[in-house]
Amino acid sequence: MKEKALALQNGIRGFGHTADFVAVITSDLKTFASAVGRNQCFVDGGLFSMSFMYALHAKGVGTCPLNWMVNPSLDQRLRGVVPIKPSENVIMMMVGGFLTDQLRVPKSARPGEKSVVTVL
Repeated sequence: MKEKALALQNGIRGFGHTADFVAVITSDLKTFASAVGRNQCFVDGGLFSMSFMYALHAKGVGTCPLNWMVNPSLDQRLRGVVPIKPSENVIMMMVGGFLTDQLRVPKSARPGEKSVVTVL
């Protein structure tokens, strides 16, 4: 199931086979009172995902978040691989595994805080 799910996610090419697990993070739209909150699932799911990653890292498990920005047909293909309720939106995928003593990781240039934060 892991390999089939990851084959549908384009950002994992080249290193997905090294992951010990894949998590598919979803949010059930039935938990929201009306259609007004239809996008709240992405906020809640994103916050949950971040907390989940922090919890795993605290236990020595490395993770890599993977976006799920796909067309509806690909979303349906994932639902054919992973048991996801029709009422659930897929928020993202996440791969993970236990870290080795030494790692090589890419480093990206980061913009300064003034370019991303406005204080009123």
